[in-house]
Amino acid sequence: MTKPFTCLIYNSEPFLSWARPTSAQVASPLARRPYDLRHAAVSLWLNGDVPAPEVAARAGHGVDVLLRVYAKCIDGQEEIVNQRIADVFTA
Repeated sequence: MTKPFTCLIYNSEPFLSWARPTSAQVASPLARRPYDLRHAAVSLWLNGDVPAPEVAARAGHGVDVLLRVYAKCIDGQEEIVNQRIADVFTA
């Protein structure tokens, strides 16, 4: 039997703390590939217009790493970005 892994849990406080997962979390099939869940969460936040510095802080790394690793996951925002750029020139 493998030992339960220790995972990083984001609290409502503005800091990160280490916590042991519950036995139900360890038994869950989702626990087999925790980085898949982390990747999905970070990708979702970026596509949900959460500012990159906030996503990076919650993911536990810098903005430079965030954008290098996850830039390819940002999708479907070309039209919105083009409109924002056009709005700057017409304001």
